[in-house]
Amino acid sequence: ADEWKASAKSLARLLAISEEQRKSQAQRLAEAEAEAQDARQRAEDVNADSQAQIADEWKASAKSLARLLAISEEQRKSQAQRLAEAEAEAQDARQRAEDVNADSQAQIADEWKAS
Repeated sequence: ADEWKASAKSLARLLAISEEQRKSQAQRLAEAEAEAQDARQRAEDVNADSQAQIADEWKASAKSLARLLAISEEQRKSQAQRLAEAEAEAQDARQRAEDVNADSQAQIADEWKAS
């Protein structure tokens, strides 16, 4: 009987949790859930900001690369132009050398004929 009395008292104490305590626990749970939701939202905002920043950095890098490629293309065209000019000058110089050589050979031949 004493065990039953102790069990009944124990059960009464457990059941005696007041409505106020349950409301308090429910309130704390609701606050914790709201804080967790706020934290998730802040994390999503930070993630979105980070992704936007990364995208901006990629855009800037792409623009820089495009500028470098444009400069490289201009330099390539300029170098190709200079090479073509140098080749034309070299061809002219070879032609002049051949002409001078032909003139020299003709002059030597004439001198041989004259002697």
